[in-house]
Formats: sequence, C-alpha cells, structure tokens
Amino acid sequence: MKSFFIFLIIIKCSLAFSQELSFTVLDEDTNIPLEYVGVEILGTHNGIYTNNQGEFQLENSVDSIQITHIGYYKLKLKVSGISDIIFLKPKSEMLDEVIVNNGRAQEKTIGYIGKNNSLSWTIKEKNELTTLVRNKKNFKNSYIKNIYIPIGKSRIELVDNKAVESSPKFNSTFRVHLYSNKNNEPGENLLKTPILIKCNQDSDNIIEVNLENEFISYPEEGVFIGVEMIGLLDEQENVIHEKSKSSILPSFKFTKQKVRNVFSVSYTKAKFLGTGWVKIDKNSKALAHISEYNMAVSLTLDVYEN
Repeated sequence: MKSFFIFLIIIKCSLAFSQELSFTVLDEDTNIPLEYVGVEILGTHNGIYTNNQGEFQLENSVDSIQITHIGYYKLKLKVSGISDIIFLKPKSEMLDEVIVNNGRAQEKTIGYIGKNNSLSWTIKEKNELTTLVRNKKNFKNSYIKNIYIPIGKSRIELVDNKAVESSPKFNSTFRVHLYSNKNNEPGENLLKTPILIKCNQDSDNIIEVNLENEFISYPEEGVFIGVEMIGLLDEQENVIHEKSKSSILPSFKFTKQKVRNVFSVSYTKAKFLGTGWVKIDKNSKALAHISEYNMAVSLTLDVYEN
C-alpha cells in the first residue's frame, strides 16, 4: 500500500511538472487582446506568437520571457512572478507636424513595380526579410503613401526526381515592417501600429499597404521595407506552431534588375535567435546565390513642393 501511494505521488508530481501555463496579452489602455505578439523564451533562442485572442502557453520549465510588439514597450518578465493576464503599455508618440505649402501633392513611385521578378523566395516561420529602398534623388517634404509587396502563390516540388510547380491551398500570415536606414542597415521600426497581412491562394499578387494615416516622412537615406513570416494558420486563424516540412507560402518576389536612381540592399534574420541582421551578399555562404538580388518591393510618395 505504501508503495502504491508513493507511485501516485510521483505520477502527480510528474503531471504537475509537465503542465503548460496559459497567459493572455492585453492592451493596457483598452484591455483588447493583442494577436500574434512575439514571445521570446529567453535563454533558448526560441519563441512563439500569441493566437488571435492574445493567448499563449508555456511549459512549466520556462524561466523568463520577453514580449515585443510594434507600438508597445518591450516587456521582460520572470514567469514565476506573473499572473495569467499580461498588459502591454502602448507607446504614446506625438506625430511630427505635417507642413504643406501647396495644397496638392505630386505622387512619385520608387522601386521595382513592373520589373522582371520571376525569382521567389519563401521565408521560414519566425524569420524576417527586409530590403532598403533609397532614391538617389532627394524628395524633400515627402511622405510615404503606399508600399507594394509582390508575392508568389506556387512552389516547386520534386516528383519522381523532376521539378514540378504546384499551387496548393494555404492560409498564412506575415507582418509588415518599415525601418529607418542606419548606415545601410535596418534601424528603428518606423511604424506606430502593427500591420498584419493574411494570405491564401486567392490573395492579390501584389500586396498593397496604405500608410497615409501613419504620416511617415521619406528621409534622404531611404527606408527598409520588411516582411516577418509568422506562419501557417488553422481554421480559427491561430498560428500552427508545429514545424512543417514544406515551405510556407506566400513566397516573396526577388529581382536582379537595377532601377535608375534607386539603391537597394537586403538583410534577413531569425526573429528569436538573437543573432541580428545578416546581409545578403557573397560573404554569406547560405545566401551567396542571391547576393545580387533584392526583394522586389516598391513605394509611392506624396511629394509636396517647398
């Protein structure tokens, strides 16, 4: 009998140790759940995203986490010291004053719209790709109106040792980023609110993102346009965290063509790995084969006369 009770205690302790902890991330001001927030598990080079209700689960063994989200202050926490509700504090930033001397703006397009971009690159979940779009001609008093991201909805698979193009059904989401240019490397994120794009096989071939309400000026040094692959979604639009052997669609179009007066350079990084940005050039062994290519992104500006 004594042995039986010891056995029950061991089983109970094992179950308690293996149980997952559940949390919900809310906006501190509105109590609205925050979807697809990045939760880094510190010390592991790994992380997860909240679901579309702001919920996520952790194993009992996790010690510390760091939560980041566009438009909110970063939060680092000891798991043992937090409740099941986590509040993120929004950043309250004043918009730069927009001064328009002449009422009507002239629209300018910068980038790779209409160029040959037959090459596509799929991004693994929890990874990001970004490309600098810098115009050599300075447009003073200009603001970013739209950005354009061409995507692919098919992939090449080996069937009987032959390359076959397929267009499977898919449902995924990625986040759009816009970074300042710091010595031709991605700098601070210029967006004030998260921009999530949910894609499937019926999505447009070019994703258009309107940024007029962000009032982001276009600097002389240009900006980096980035995409962060969050992952595949289930029927409830929650992230499927299980690793898939197949690449995640959509893919993102690349181009080797040069555009007059436009300078570009591209970087990639793993969201939770902590290694920072990796430049796509000939010195990067894994990426050397696309060292002369850049993501075929574009943007339009509203340019006001001085």
